[in-house]
Amino acid sequence: MKIELVEIDRKEDELFFEIIDRDTNVNVGILFTVGSHIAYEIYPQFRKQGIATESLKYITFKINRPILEITSDNFASKRVAEKAGYKLTRMEYPFEIYEYSEQNGKIKWFMINKRKSNLQ
Repeated sequence: MKIELVEIDRKEDELFFEIIDRDTNVNVGILFTVGSHIAYEIYPQFRKQGIATESLKYITFKINRPILEITSDNFASKRVAEKAGYKLTRMEYPFEIYEYSEQNGKIKWFMINKRKSNLQ
């Protein structure tokens, strides 16, 4: 699966992307940033394919001092963060705060496109 991040909106320090499977032109998830904070959702039928990890790796290099706030019971997101090179740095109830700590592997699939999405 080849993935493309399609920027669908931009407001001051916020960026919004659709995550698109380039082979099928299907929206497989969303990703957005607010300042240095990153959030994403991969739709259930597309999970466990490495999409979240690769999306996070890609966007990590596009923002300054990226941060993830992950609830302590969200084990899948904690695994994604660690695979993408993030480390747990502190607790701020109810969140565990992960910050990027090192370059962790090669980005495999991504390109970013600033065109408006035509998917609904």
